[in-house]
Amino acid sequence: MSGPPVQPPRGHYDDVLGHVAARRRKRRAQGRRRGRRSLAATALVAIGITIAAVVVAGGVGATVAVSDVLKGVDLNTMKPNDPGITTKIYDRNGHLLAQIPSLQNRTPVGFNRMSRWLKIATVDIEDKRFYEHGGVDYQGIARAFLDDLQAGHVVQGASTIEQQLVRNLYLSDSQTLDRKIKEAWLAIQMAEHWSKDKILGTYLNVISYGGVTYGCEAAAETYFNEHCSQLTIRQAALIAGLPQSPTQYNPRKHPAAALIRRNQVLAAMFDQGHITSAQYENAVSRGLGLRPPKRFTRVRQPYFVQYVRDELQKRYGKSALQSGGLKVTTTIDPNLQAAAHQAMSEELNFDGHPAAALVAIDPRTGEILAMQSSTDYQQTKYNLAVQSRRQAGSTFKSYGLLAAMADDGIDPNTTMYSTAPLENYPIVPFPSAPNDYWTVNNAEPASSSVLPLSTALEESVNAVYARLAIDIGADKVANMAYQLGIPRSDHLPETPSVILGAGGVSPLDMTHAYATIAAMGVRRPMLAFTRVQPFSGKPTVIKPAQNHGHRVLPDGAPWQVTQYLDTNVHSCCTGTNANVALSNSTLYRAQAGKTGTTDDHTDAWFCGYTPNLAACVWVGYPQGEIAMSDLGGTIPGPAFGGGYPATIWRLFAAAAFSGEPGKFPPTPWETAALNPVQYRPFTSQFPIAPPSTGKPHGGGSSGTGGSSGGGTSTGGGGSTGTTGTQPPTSTTPPPPTSTTPPPTT
Repeated sequence: MSGPPVQPPRGHYDDVLGHVAARRRKRRAQGRRRGRRSLAATALVAIGITIAAVVVAGGVGATVAVSDVLKGVDLNTMKPNDPGITTKIYDRNGHLLAQIPSLQNRTPVGFNRMSRWLKIATVDIEDKRFYEHGGVDYQGIARAFLDDLQAGHVVQGASTIEQQLVRNLYLSDSQTLDRKIKEAWLAIQMAEHWSKDKILGTYLNVISYGGVTYGCEAAAETYFNEHCSQLTIRQAALIAGLPQSPTQYNPRKHPAAALIRRNQVLAAMFDQGHITSAQYENAVSRGLGLRPPKRFTRVRQPYFVQYVRDELQKRYGKSALQSGGLKVTTTIDPNLQAAAHQAMSEELNFDGHPAAALVAIDPRTGEILAMQSSTDYQQTKYNLAVQSRRQAGSTFKSYGLLAAMADDGIDPNTTMYSTAPLENYPIVPFPSAPNDYWTVNNAEPASSSVLPLSTALEESVNAVYARLAIDIGADKVANMAYQLGIPRSDHLPETPSVILGAGGVSPLDMTHAYATIAAMGVRRPMLAFTRVQPFSGKPTVIKPAQNHGHRVLPDGAPWQVTQYLDTNVHSCCTGTNANVALSNSTLYRAQAGKTGTTDDHTDAWFCGYTPNLAACVWVGYPQGEIAMSDLGGTIPGPAFGGGYPATIWRLFAAAAFSGEPGKFPPTPWETAALNPVQYRPFTSQFPIAPPSTGKPHGGGSSGTGGSSGGGTSTGGGGSTGTTGTQPPTSTTPPPPTSTTPPPTT
């Protein structure tokens, strides 16, 4: 391809810049000797600039009062209207999770991180005398004026890079004489006080390159999936040609026009001697070379990122994300995220399998370490871990026992209840609702016809806890759940069935509540991020170790309940798959947990915790209350909390403990509570029935029915208990089991 003769090379671009810088210093020295240009003289120059535009436009029938126009127009006092900046979200290890554009997609970068070819191309096509003029190019104005006068309309602009920059940062695009005078005056001030590198670097960081894309970094990402520093000659030429008309030259919508414009830029670079003939020929002979921005638009952990966005908006307001520029360090642990995903994939790998969600929190700090769903974000944006509200079954029995102990001083080791089904109990015993009765059965036969509350929790006996809720009042159970971390916005039912999980809750909030139990009654605010760095200004730093929270109940009650739930996990006969004790039986890991299964097996849960990790797993079908009666996977029969949820928890926890042993050491429970519960005499309204010889009631799942209208509740979370256990006679709690190895099965 032939072209105009090549001008003699001007040497390396850095040498050119050095030469220009020397000339600039010489010119400024001369300027200081002459004295500062007066405001009146500058105004006359500005008027001269605008007269050309006025003549071409057909004249103006008004006189401009220059002094009034320029009043208060000072670069040092005017606030720039910068485009928004893209927010970046990182995991706890500093790995980028997502880039979130504000109203504009922009990522400012330093001058040294911009392609030298983009700097050359921009100057050559936009303002070839950039390094020679003082903000306003008088030669350019004269040349443009003559060209426009010859044509009878505007055919060539004369705006310098300074003029374009002040227009974008401080002024509007209105075609008025006032604006043109202000633009010229501000451009002169900018050239006087800013270095050319600062002017060009700022221009390349704020100019529009089409749509919501502002600045060279965003443009390089959008069109070439590259950083601005990596742009080649032809890539830089395409981007440098966009500011003249970002819509007309949009390379994705108008590739032919974009190609012509790019070649114009290459010709300007060649004409100025900044590229050789070979470089020019090679560049113009190739296509646009666009690439989709996969590297920079990919979102890792999208459900968690969406949660973080919502939390940022709650804390800092919509304007924080609209203006953007935040660098957010989150609490999410990529290793635990991978462990949760692997555990779900391993267990739920059969046709027609349900979905699962898992949330893990460090009870020592409140940090959210994992938030994983088995669903695909590309197919559904519904975050099961956060947005779903599903009944939690027998996991609520822990809250009921804590309420009984903390509020009423009921001793769980000596307070006895009948395990016989609760049949046709009148919930609202007055004539206006004669049919409002509650029947509660058990999913599995209890080990005895009479059990203390402690053993009934381990065996998850529905009938016992239904009676307890009636004795102490459903409002106390609901309030205890709220104290632990269930939000009041969930509006738990204040009917006795709340103790069997009749309310809708999310895995996130259930994990928060069980993390409070693991922290022995200290509820810490959940942390999704620990550092928020604005583009300019001081960062907000939240130190997890200083997230002390506040005590919502004395440690005596959660400490004692933990001993029961520790036995529940480690017992050979509970039917759960949650035990993650180390393979070496001499090393014992303290761990506690509670299962939960709802009516017709529509939801299955396992909430487990250690002194340094709490996690809840939910399994069910997201599209509705669909029974998991026979899933056909590796665990036969209907789904219970002790099946798939407990197994997922075990696989997840085992991976966490082995993968990060320094973070999750095998810490035992405290040997005793600092503030033991002060028990008071208590007599239930329900008689203790004699041993029953009839067939056990059951076959259902954890009770949620019967809050009104004659419901029936069955189940108990899938645990079986130990046959033949007799109620203890001791009035003191059993010693903690965390210092002894688990029993051999």
